[in-house]
Amino acid sequence: MPWSGRSFSGALILGWGLFNVIEGIIDHEVLGLHHVYEYTDNHLPADLGFLAFGALQLALGWALIRAGRVDAEPAAGRR
Repeated sequence: MPWSGRSFSGALILGWGLFNVIEGIIDHEVLGLHHVYEYTDNHLPADLGFLAFGALQLALGWALIRAGRVDAEPAAGRR
């Protein structure tokens, strides 16, 4: 399938979002290796904001990939 600019950008954003969500869950919440904001006793709001931003990246990336499919489809009658 030929890639359009939107589908390529969407794949990049989706990949970054996937990394952020997985890293945020494992490193921040499960293992507690580090947090988004270290200078407070309550790390949860900043960590949840980081996860929400990762989820937003996932949604935006997916939407761009789907929109890029339309760009990559050949026009009717052209080959």
